Amino acid sequence: MAGASMTSPFVRYNDVWVYASSDIEALVKKLDLRPTTSGANIRIFEPYDEGIFMNLRKIRDVNVVSDIQLYVDLFTYPARGQEQAEKLLEKSFGEVDAS
Repeated sequence: MAGASMTSPFVRYNDVWVYASSDIEALVKKLDLRPTTSGANIRIFEPYDEGIFMNLRKIRDVNVVSDIQLYVDLFTYPARGQEQAEKLLEKSFGEVDAS
């Protein structure tokens, strides 16, 4: 949702999901993140391969994955992810008939 908000904002979000392929512990320390038992708002994922970073771009000084990767991630995101994915698809590729 955070990446999509930078390319085609549509849905409000309250958590940020991040891909990190290097030292995750160093990232957690640098951002001063702390674990919580509920209400986590930052989730860090180590990708299973580097393909996730194909066509990575900088938007407002933040690395954002490609629109295709955003779409794939959003489509399975539970809270209004499909709605945001559809708006991203329209913005990136024009009107698309999903039927």
